[in-house]
Amino acid sequence: MPLFFLPSENLTTFWSAVSSGRVTYAPQETEFGLRLRRVEDTSEVTFSPARAAEPLKGIFYEARGRILEYFGGEVPEPPEMAILDAKACDLRAMQDIDRVFLEDGEDPAYAAARRKAFIVSGDCTEPLETCFCVLMGLRPYPESGFDLNLSPVDGGFVVEVGSSKGEAFVQENSGTFQDVSEAQLKQRDARRREVLAKFEEKKKLYPFAPSLHNAIKSQYEADIWKDLAEYCVECGACNLVCPNCYCFLLYDQRRGDRYERVRVWDSCQYRGFGQEGGGANPRKFLYQRVRNRFFHKFVWFYENYGVYKCVGCGRCVEACMAGEKIDIREVLKELSSAGA
Repeated sequence: MPLFFLPSENLTTFWSAVSSGRVTYAPQETEFGLRLRRVEDTSEVTFSPARAAEPLKGIFYEARGRILEYFGGEVPEPPEMAILDAKACDLRAMQDIDRVFLEDGEDPAYAAARRKAFIVSGDCTEPLETCFCVLMGLRPYPESGFDLNLSPVDGGFVVEVGSSKGEAFVQENSGTFQDVSEAQLKQRDARRREVLAKFEEKKKLYPFAPSLHNAIKSQYEADIWKDLAEYCVECGACNLVCPNCYCFLLYDQRRGDRYERVRVWDSCQYRGFGQEGGGANPRKFLYQRVRNRFFHKFVWFYENYGVYKCVGCGRCVEACMAGEKIDIREVLKELSSAGA
């Protein structure tokens, strides 16, 4: 893909051009850390060192969204959107959700939101302590799923074009960009290697099995699930904050003289998840639901699509009320050892 250079002094102009005519979302530093927020003034947007607390999925797949209105109305089309400074883990996670909502059978609301988005991503320069993307086979810099990607170098950013939309944008705003030099590309690659090197210690701390799905699959009846369930409070935070989780619940409700169908996020850790109309529940016990989370991510999704339904963002580690008792990295390490 084509490469360009964006001088630092042109960054604000660049953000402004991308956001023009679009509802814009970007990470913003708050008293609670880096949060994904809707922004009105892109002059306040800076380049962030790592991912935000919230996953991108909430932009395309709302926590509570109207997907159908019948007997007199239509659900409006989503607006044109711009997403600034998305990180590699979230882009890969969105590709996983695409497999479910676009490839297996197209979900109209999700597909419309995906079409309306212009995504500018960025390399991670300082991964968080909870990040373990490299252990999941990813890189801390985007390789696909973006329209434009920014990699910081001295004096600005190396810009990689990732789509026809991105290419058209560069052509329309050619005065904002310069030709990239060989020295700038070498510096980008060197900085990426430096960030990768920071994960080497994590590989020593968390030695996952080369065939992780087989190691976990062999532990279906292991005691570990009941042990973990002793600490789980069924809050569902691990699922809701996960960029890959997509389970949902549908219900109909009256809205004035019309009726609408609403979709809300669901969690496989909830007691009622999977419960059938007659009251039967194939995962009646909590340990079965805890096991389901890991088997869905690392066994069943892998067998269907060839990738793990985890991108190593570490959000579940931060969100879990059980703390280190259900640290996904430690669980995978234990399962790897037991299933070796």
